[in-house]
Amino acid sequence: MTANQETLRREILRRSVSETWDSALAEWDLHRIEFTSLREPEVCLCGHFPIVELCYLLNRHNGVEVLVGNVCVQRFLGIPSETLFRGAKRIMFDPSKAASQGVIEYARRQGWITDWERDFCESVIRKRKLSSAQLGKRIEINRRIAERVASARLNAVTKMEVAKTRGLP
Repeated sequence: MTANQETLRREILRRSVSETWDSALAEWDLHRIEFTSLREPEVCLCGHFPIVELCYLLNRHNGVEVLVGNVCVQRFLGIPSETLFRGAKRIMFDPSKAASQGVIEYARRQGWITDWERDFCESVIRKRKLSSAQLGKRIEINRRIAERVASARLNAVTKMEVAKTRGLP
């Protein structure tokens, strides 16, 4: 086990009600995800710096929230956050693309979209040809989700820089 893994385990246990790793791990849920800029990176609970894909975990027994990097959440805690980040990046870079099922469910749980919007997104997730009204609604919903996932610190300039490196206008 690496020093960062040991630090993460110690810090999670310290903030948990349970005293054993397996029991403590079961107390934590992925509360929210967020992107931040390399200009304003954060530090993972394990001590790794920089992190830009932020995962906020919430302990459902004591209400404690911690910030952990996506890699630690995925690799050491076993919470499948990578699929959410990949899906969120997809619609951030091109809001006309379909949001993944995971992103749709996450956005609904967060209260960012309504039941009707969730149902709409699910009904057109596999469609290649949308009517102009359907495409407009998809873009509207995706932009709202992308805005919520992007940290306030990830400003429009940073988003444009990222888009340029990906060959987008």
